[in-house]
Amino acid sequence: MTNYEVVGDKINIRVRDLSPVRAELIKISTLPGRGKSNYCGYSASNPLSGMASTTGPSTYTCIQPNGYILFSGPGIAAQTPGTDSADEYGTWGTGRWNAMGMGTAPQSTISYTATCVARNVTPLVIFPTISAAQLNNGETVQSNLNITIECSNSAVSGVATGNTAMGLQTSLEGYNAAQQLGLVNNSGGVSYLLSSGYGTDNSIATGVGIRLQNASTGVRMNFLGWSACTSSGCPSGDSAGWYPVLAGASGSGSSASGYNNYTTTLQATLEKLPGKTATAGKVDATAYVLVKVQ
Repeated sequence: MTNYEVVGDKINIRVRDLSPVRAELIKISTLPGRGKSNYCGYSASNPLSGMASTTGPSTYTCIQPNGYILFSGPGIAAQTPGTDSADEYGTWGTGRWNAMGMGTAPQSTISYTATCVARNVTPLVIFPTISAAQLNNGETVQSNLNITIECSNSAVSGVATGNTAMGLQTSLEGYNAAQQLGLVNNSGGVSYLLSSGYGTDNSIATGVGIRLQNASTGVRMNFLGWSACTSSGCPSGDSAGWYPVLAGASGSGSSASGYNNYTTTLQATLEKLPGKTATAGKVDATAYVLVKVQ
C-alpha cells in the first residue's frame, strides 16, 4: 500500500486507499459439502443449512465471511499469504481482519433469471500500423472482434430490469486514465479505451484511444467503467456501456436443448482523442466482455 494519509505521527488508512475487490457469483449444479466452517448453521440433520438453493429464489444465510482484507506490515503480524482462513486465524483477535460476506448485513437474496453467457471472444485485436502524423490528420484504422454468446431460449435481450445485456469493460488502469482526461460520462460509461500505462509509460502512445461500435447496427458504443452501485441501483443503459446482448447478433445454431448460440461482431477503431495530439508509441489496451442480467 503506497497511498495513505499521514496526520502527525499517525497513518490513516481510508477506504479509497485499499485495492479494489471484485467478487463473482457463480451458479453450480450441486451444493458443496459442509467444508471446514462451523458458521453456516450446521447441524447433523441439515448439514447444508445456510446455503442458497440451486433451483429457485432463496436467501444465503451463512454468516461465515466469503473473504477478507488483512492488514500486515513491519511490526504488524499477519497470516501467511495463500493459507486458508479456516485453519490460519491466529491474528483474528487483533482487529486487523476486515471481513466481507454475502451472509452478513445487508444479507444477499439470490434469484434465478434465464440469461446468456459469453462462450468465446477474439483474444487479440491487432490494428494495422499507422503513424502519429496520420492520426493527427484525422486518419484511423479499424479491426473487428467476434463474441460468441450462448443464451437460454427464455432469456430476454435488452437493458430493462430482468433483461440480459452485454458490455465491454475497460481495465481499471485505463478507466483511471480516462477519468483524468474527461472521457467518463455521468453514468460511468467510457467513450474511449486507453492503453495500460497511458501517461505513465513513455513507450505508450498518448493522445490516442479506441472507440467501439456494433458492426451490424452501426451503433457507437461506450465502454463499461468501474462505477460502484449505490442504494438506488447500478449503472445501466447504453450511456453506462450496457447494450442488448443480442443486438446485431446472428444465430449460429444450438449446442444443447433449450439454448441457442449467437455471434456478435464489433468494430474497434484506433483514432486521435478529441482535442489531443497523438504521439508515437505502442497501443496496448485490455477490455473484458461482461454479460449480465440488468
